Amino acid sequence: AVLCIHQLLALAVIVEVAPLPVKSLSARYRNWSYYIGDYGGFVVPPDAGHFEGQTLTDAPVVYEKSPEDQLPWKYRMTYLFFNGSTGANGYEVGLALSDDLLRWTFKVGGDHGIVFKRNEYPGTYDYGGVTLGGMLWQSSALQSRRLLKKVNGKYWSLYGCYPSRAGYEAGNGGQGMAYSSDGVLWERLSNTIPVISGGSPDMPRWEDRVVYQPYLVEFNETMWNFYNAAGENQYNHTAEESGLANLAAKEFPGINFAKKQSQWSLNPASPIIHSGPPGSDDTAMASDPKVFWDELQKVWVMFYFGLGDGTQGHADIMIAFSKDLIHWEKDEEPLYRAGGHPSGIDAQHAHKISLIYDEHGIGYLYYTAVGPKGRGIALLTSKPKNSPSTLHV
Repeated sequence: AVLCIHQLLALAVIVEVAPLPVKSLSARYRNWSYYIGDYGGFVVPPDAGHFEGQTLTDAPVVYEKSPEDQLPWKYRMTYLFFNGSTGANGYEVGLALSDDLLRWTFKVGGDHGIVFKRNEYPGTYDYGGVTLGGMLWQSSALQSRRLLKKVNGKYWSLYGCYPSRAGYEAGNGGQGMAYSSDGVLWERLSNTIPVISGGSPDMPRWEDRVVYQPYLVEFNETMWNFYNAAGENQYNHTAEESGLANLAAKEFPGINFAKKQSQWSLNPASPIIHSGPPGSDDTAMASDPKVFWDELQKVWVMFYFGLGDGTQGHADIMIAFSKDLIHWEKDEEPLYRAGGHPSGIDAQHAHKISLIYDEHGIGYLYYTAVGPKGRGIALLTSKPKNSPSTLHV
């Protein structure tokens, strides 16, 4: 049966979940190998695409091409690039292509490699920038093929957005809905109706300042929108935490044009990943949740990033587990700390992952690496590939 918001509230309050063995569950994701990419260690460099005003690349999403996609090779990666030009600041979405998940080609598809643009109309909720990231998959199982799913003849993705071009991630953020006929070029569903608006005083305290990037899971005839937001945490400090919004699958994509409103409901269990107590690795940020069903261990797994007292100002890749998508238990030890890549490209931050497995069962964990060479995309693999890769210690 479809979970209504009252049932979600009951689950949040009543259900008691037995403790999970997070250390043993996380073991299969540790000690992966760093791949040395072709661009100073990056697989996607900070200037990939060479777009106007580009200062960085960020937030990869990797998947297989759709049947309607006429571009070459098997795999696709959407990534964000930031336009740092004065008065034009903001994200748009680029596309990279690959046949082996290791070597990527840019400036192909859409408008010379740009496949989703921010809104051209000042005053709209996504005028400042768009961050595509919440694709609807055919399956959320960890090792299933990462394929886009059609609903009503279209492919769909939630996206994060910003209203202002005045600076880096300017404004209160928010989320919109995009669709595609071929899985390459994306269009917004509405210029005027966001999925979630950021910065509303009516929002819960934990998310009343900025709403960020979404990630979408379909389960139990329900859509689960995982995202992070900025507000005030339980310790009365400004922090980023991760929460949920839900929608009955039969109501997807959840924009009611007649009523001019979103049908998505904020889940009252949120935040489901709290920022940690003083001294922990995620006191300031517990952000960018990415959720999969671990079919081997029969548990939901969430990759997110933590930044806090224990990370000395660095963002690290973290992990948590759940049996019901609402109650989550963290492994307090980061999976991969900033500074682990042998090329030094993640000396400042290692965060914002995308995970895909190939037909041989090898996992590819892409992440945003930030260091002295800038902000770009790096890669870890579950088995060493043909590069001078070094095991994480």
